[in-house]
Amino acid sequence: EEVGRIVRIMVMPLFFLSGAIFPLQSLPHQYHEYILYYPAVHVIELIRLSFFENYHTMEGISLLYVAWWILGSFALGLALHIRFSVRARAR
Repeated sequence: EEVGRIVRIMVMPLFFLSGAIFPLQSLPHQYHEYILYYPAVHVIELIRLSFFENYHTMEGISLLYVAWWILGSFALGLALHIRFSVRARAR
């Protein structure tokens, strides 16, 4: 229960910054560079771009960026699994 509260507190700002509730073009232009580091922004903008014919997305949105995040996360998870699975089996 306590962990759930902490996770919600941490995830809520990311949810608002992802652009799921409002278009990111409404945010000040000086923050766009920092928002583009969050991969969910790219996914949501690409989904909107595919659904709405005349939708103008932010500059810098890339499917390749999302693919690299997925690949990197998978590689990190696999490396950690390999590293710590031996220790877990020893117990």
